[in-house]
Amino acid sequence: MLTDTRDVIVQRNPFDNNLNGLYLGMEHSRILIGQDDFHIKWISDVYGKQYLNKIGSEKICCAGVTLGDHKSVMLYLKTMIDEFMSLPYYKMVRSNYDQGIHNKLLYSNNFEDVVHCDPLKSIISTVGLVPRNEIILNCNNEILDLDGRVSTIIHQYDRHKDIENIFIKKYLN
Repeated sequence: MLTDTRDVIVQRNPFDNNLNGLYLGMEHSRILIGQDDFHIKWISDVYGKQYLNKIGSEKICCAGVTLGDHKSVMLYLKTMIDEFMSLPYYKMVRSNYDQGIHNKLLYSNNFEDVVHCDPLKSIISTVGLVPRNEIILNCNNEILDLDGRVSTIIHQYDRHKDIENIFIKKYLN
């Protein structure tokens, strides 16, 4: 598992599942790549406006949590590193382009055995863009998937300040 540390909570052991393939956390579909200022900059800076237009109507895939079986994660890392190394140094030092590159490689079909993890429906729940009224907490202050089960991995919980405050009290006391 590759993960951000600042804004990720693991509520259940993700390795209790039989992981086959590469699991990628998708953002809520209310904002697409071509509608997000960060993605517009990252992708157009590195790959140009023409490529941005090609994938602008796709859902954002967040690079903040990626997991899978050993082979899939190692292939992911090799693919990302190869892409980083193929890009001009002067361009790569200007900004942090990893998520733009991650999306470019996903929508160019450079990753194998991909499992798209939609928020509150799968092992990775990237909830930053999920409307707050769609996020349900149980009596133990755990975020639930839409099927009522405790979500496994929660990413971007801090985009909802009340949930961030609940988690701070829960995990820092």
